Amino acid sequence: MAMVAVPVVFGFLGSLLDGAVGTAVVFTILFAAFGVACSFTAAYYRYERSIAEHEAGKPWTRTREVRRLGGANR
Repeated sequence: MAMVAVPVVFGFLGSLLDGAVGTAVVFTILFAAFGVACSFTAAYYRYERSIAEHEAGKPWTRTREVRRLGGANR
């Protein structure tokens, strides 16, 4: 829903601004493109957060502690 609603709302606002200023469809296209970029950016960060929460505590995400015994690195 958000992937569609945000560009449509921004495009509508751009259309209103185009009508007020008297330009063709410049602001409509710019605002709609900005809405698409914002939608994809938000989806990317939601995905990254979801994956990080899902993989928290998994064996492949743990860091190893390097212990030096007696000062030797063997």
